[in-house]
Amino acid sequence: MKKMTFIAALLVVASLAGGVSVAHAEQSSSSLLSDSHLDRIRANCGNAQQTLNQLHVNDARLYVNRNQAYFSISDKLMARLNSRLALNRLDGSSLVTSAASFDKSLNDFRTAYRQYETHLASILRIDCQKQPGSFYDAVVKAQGLRADVALKVQDLHRYINEYDQSFGAFKAGFLAPQKEKDTPS
Repeated sequence: MKKMTFIAALLVVASLAGGVSVAHAEQSSSSLLSDSHLDRIRANCGNAQQTLNQLHVNDARLYVNRNQAYFSISDKLMARLNSRLALNRLDGSSLVTSAASFDKSLNDFRTAYRQYETHLASILRIDCQKQPGSFYDAVVKAQGLRADVALKVQDLHRYINEYDQSFGAFKAGFLAPQKEKDTPS
């Protein structure tokens, strides 16, 4: 739902700019937009601002929920299991490595989101009636920053899966000697 709202906002702004290609949008500058493109941005300014404002609110909620979930995974699951393994002098080095990678990725996610959120908030302060080119450029930049946040989320999920696989390997190695003892000869 949140992604669809952002896509809708981008479509509104993209439709305002008409035929400006993505290649031009990435290296965009207000000077690349024609007067008719700028007029369309001005005409749909209110709708675009409203959509971006709603996106800002929804993304903030989503960030809080995801950040809490990721923190719980790190602090309440990974860190506690790793400390128990260390206290019992069991080799959980692959789990520790995966947890460290997850924690670094979590910090990267938080940093990327703060950059995105700060930029999105700055877009809402742009008067798209008076500065349609700057508004368009800012929305294009926000799209890139939001894509970076999405990549950080993918990294977090990759490290969660890596930790799960490491745990499976640890569990199999830990239980193998137990099964040998339990098996009658």
